[in-house]
Amino acid sequence: MALFNRKRKTSLLPADIVDRVVGYIRTEAHSPNAPASFDTPGLIYSLHSTAHADPARFIEKLASAVLPAGGEASRGGARVVWELLTSEHLTDPNCETMLDAGLDWLRATRVGSAHLFGYEIGRWHTTHGSW
Repeated sequence: MALFNRKRKTSLLPADIVDRVVGYIRTEAHSPNAPASFDTPGLIYSLHSTAHADPARFIEKLASAVLPAGGEASRGGARVVWELLTSEHLTDPNCETMLDAGLDWLRATRVGSAHLFGYEIGRWHTTHGSW
C-alpha cells in the first residue's frame, strides 16, 4: 500500500507568486498600475515563515519564479527579500540577479533615479556608477 502512503509534495511558494510580487512592487513603488486594493501585509505574512526557515532556498525559488517573468517581477522579488529578510540577504547571488534584472528594466523603461529605493541606488552605483 505504499501508493497511499506517499507524502504530498507541496510547493515552497504559492502558485500565483509572480502576480502577487508584481502587484506588491507596483503598490510599493506607487505605480499608476498598482492594484486598487493590494494586501501587502497578507503577502508578507504568508511568506514570512517560509523565508525565515531557509532564506537561501526561499531566495532561490523566488528568483526561479520571477526572473522568467521579466524585470518588473524581478524587482518585486528583490523587494520581497528586502522586506522579509535582513539586508545581508541582498548580497545572495539569486537576489542580486533579481535586483540587477529589476534595475535593467527600470533603466530600459526610463524610470528616473528618484523612483528607486535606497538599496537599488546602492546596487546600481556599485555595479554601474551613476544612474
